[in-house]
Amino acid sequence: MGTNVKKDDFNDITADRLFIDKLINGITIGGAIPFQPPLDYLIMTIHESYKKFVRYYDDAVTRCFVAVRNENVESVDSLNKHITLPEFIVAVNRVHTTESPINFDAHNRLKPDLLLHNRGMFGQYINGSMDSGASTSISVNRDRNDHIAAVYELTTLDYMYDEGISVSYNKLKHRLQLLSEYRGQPLVLEVYRSVEISTLYDDDIFFDYTLGKSLLGLAHMLDSFQFNMPGSVEINRTSFESRGERLVEEATRVLKEETDSPIMLMP
Repeated sequence: MGTNVKKDDFNDITADRLFIDKLINGITIGGAIPFQPPLDYLIMTIHESYKKFVRYYDDAVTRCFVAVRNENVESVDSLNKHITLPEFIVAVNRVHTTESPINFDAHNRLKPDLLLHNRGMFGQYINGSMDSGASTSISVNRDRNDHIAAVYELTTLDYMYDEGISVSYNKLKHRLQLLSEYRGQPLVLEVYRSVEISTLYDDDIFFDYTLGKSLLGLAHMLDSFQFNMPGSVEINRTSFESRGERLVEEATRVLKEETDSPIMLMP
């Protein structure tokens, strides 16, 4: 991939320069339209599309096992213990404890995508299949006292763990409440996490959807502001809108057809 480009007023929001150039080429039909779309707008549109795909697209999430240190399990009192999840974990199937010692230093600590971590993105739990209409996005309401758990990806399951412990889920805090007796063992979670945004740059569906959303937003801009084009060229904003609607509708249709993974809500 190429160089990352930052959005001026959000230092943590970036997008790949090659992907942006590909979008601009699609918007201007290979440069035939003498129009330079606002860079900040394109970067934000890329990330809004990414958030959509994390919620509804199989290829935007990946299944893995992660380990959590016992010190990341917070105690409210002797009976109430919980884990505050990082936002890039979008679904949890099961939670296990293990009596086997885990060498955390030997495993990769998963780091959040800047969008999800710094922009306060949602945590997503899915009940039934991803295209069932039962999914519910949530906004994470953090406070400064929240301690987000560090999670380490287990590439191999060399540990003996139990059949699973009972938990409940707090949507507001994106937090797991441990309902079973917990004796301080390391936890192993079977989860679905969002992929890095760069993983989707070569995905045709993601590109078409992002291009369509860009065209729709630019059509609104052209309706709202007066742009003076070189050589008194006039841009037909209706053409932008119709192209954008067609691309978004087709990409959305494909999403619904291809997204059918049974990502289940925890018991």
